[in-house]
Amino acid sequence: MIRNGAVAAIVLCALVHSPVLPAQNPSVAPTTGGTESTTHWCFRGRPKPQCDVFWLTEFGVAAPISFNPNGVSGGALFTWELGGMVNRGTRHAFGVAAFSQAILWGSDQTGQGAAVGIRPRLRFWTSQTTSIDIAPGIVVAGSGAPGFSGHAGLNFADYAGLTMHVVALRPEQFDVDRSTRVAVFAGGRLASIPGTILGVGGPLAVGAAFLIACGSGSCFGN
Repeated sequence: MIRNGAVAAIVLCALVHSPVLPAQNPSVAPTTGGTESTTHWCFRGRPKPQCDVFWLTEFGVAAPISFNPNGVSGGALFTWELGGMVNRGTRHAFGVAAFSQAILWGSDQTGQGAAVGIRPRLRFWTSQTTSIDIAPGIVVAGSGAPGFSGHAGLNFADYAGLTMHVVALRPEQFDVDRSTRVAVFAGGRLASIPGTILGVGGPLAVGAAFLIACGSGSCFGN
């Protein structure tokens, strides 16, 4: 019996101190380590893995290049856009943005003024620094609403880009033909930090200059 007890003690000691059978605490869950995921937010858009979600802060200017008889004979299109996009893989991104626009028709026609709307946005990443956007938009309020205002763009590092706009709005004044004003614009835009600075700072500077001029009595003729 003594011999059996000694053998049992030796086996128990070997199991406790064995390096291949470490003691486990059943109340502690095993750790997987390195599996925690984080979402990468960016102000300037880039494809994955640099960005999962990024902002759209854009300001653009375009000139008319084509129009119907009741469309544009000259002038410019100014656009401001704010929204966000989510990268789906390394080649595509989807998002939505709110936009405002101001159209200045030629001096011989009545201006359409300002309008606001919403645009879904689809982006194709062609490289780490270039992408193509397609954004059909609906004008929901303002001059010419309801109407269509969409664009396609080629972006460079999400700092600047070239754009093509198609705008179709209702006429401001009564038209016996009920013709919709349709025009195609070509121009450029700034995005991320440059777009924010010019899109926000530009109107503020114009407003400040207007207030200064009014303060000096130069707003209206005597």
